[in-house]
Order: sequence, then C-alpha cells, then structure tokens
Amino acid sequence: MLAAELPALMADPCPRGKLLPINQLVKDWFNPLADRQEMIADPLPAGCPEDDAVRIATVVHALCDQAGLQAPAWVLGHRFERDEMLSEAVLWDTEMGRWERETAPEACRWHRCWFGEGFLEVLGVHVGR
Repeated sequence: MLAAELPALMADPCPRGKLLPINQLVKDWFNPLADRQEMIADPLPAGCPEDDAVRIATVVHALCDQAGLQAPAWVLGHRFERDEMLSEAVLWDTEMGRWERETAPEACRWHRCWFGEGFLEVLGVHVGR
C-alpha cells in the first residue's frame, strides 16, 4: 500500500469504514519486507480532500517519527485549522477522546489531528520499541 493510493480508496470506503485503507498502510508499514521509503515518497494526488490529506499525513508523520525516519516534505503541507480526531466516531469531549489525545504521537500536535498511540499498532501488529 502506498500513501498516494489512499485518497482513492478513502473516496469509496468499504462498509468497514473510511479509515480502513490507512489501517492497511500501518499494517503494511510493519511488514519486514516493506520498502517504507517507497510507501511514502510520492505526495498525495491533486484533488485529494484536505480532511483526508491531513489524516493520511498525520499517520505517515507519526510512523516516520516512531521509526526514526525523516518524514517526507509533503506531510507538512497538511494540517487542520482546528483540532480534529482522526476518527470522526471518536468524540473530542469524551473519555475516549481525552485518552486518545493524552497518548497521541507528537505528530498529532503539528497536524492538529489526534489519535492515540494504539492506532499505530492496529490489526494485531505488535512492534517492539
């Protein structure tokens, strides 16, 4: 899965949700054979809705930080004007929303797109730090 492929997949989400393609990117990121640089090298295509672009960029930025890699320059061009949760199903002023913000990777602060650190361990992927 390439980050640049995500907008098309998110535009026509499957019944399991709009974030499923981002979850797949995270899962693929931790595949021992993954070429991480290739996965994130290309910027998002023109016409990508900005809310999707911010969500993708935040996750890519957080993955790079976690792996000790330099995030590609294109990620810094995507930021919410006000704080938003990665998943629209997680409400800001709930216990879950507070927990997600408290455990959020540093990249979330820059992009103003919040998710808990557990999001980077989706789909049964467990990574030593």
